[in-house]
Amino acid sequence: MSDKDATTLTAFTVEKDGRIRIEWADGAEFVYPASWVRFHCACAHCVDEWAGNRLVDPKTIPPDIRPTSAEPVGNYAVKIVWSDGHDTGYYGYDSLRAIPPAPEDWDAYLKGEKAWPKDDKAPA
Repeated sequence: MSDKDATTLTAFTVEKDGRIRIEWADGAEFVYPASWVRFHCACAHCVDEWAGNRLVDPKTIPPDIRPTSAEPVGNYAVKIVWSDGHDTGYYGYDSLRAIPPAPEDWDAYLKGEKAWPKDDKAPA
């Protein structure tokens, strides 16, 4: 397998429970809560273009959010339209591959029980 295989998307699937399954040409497979992928949107509405800090507070993301559509953009990105109306996010394959596993206490952030760090940087 080549390094290119690590960022060649082979499948982007929304599971029945709302989680997102992403599969890559190198055989890697990741499953994320949809809200975690939404949180990692790097568009100008979600990330400060100068500082790189996230502008989206996790507690503003509906816990039951789901993609209403996900379409490939060339061979480099997926455009996702979300059930909360957000539709300006293009998720580059490099950025999708770089999304870390959701923290175990992710639900606590969504519920506002924990505050997300203010200096959190957007994915590279």
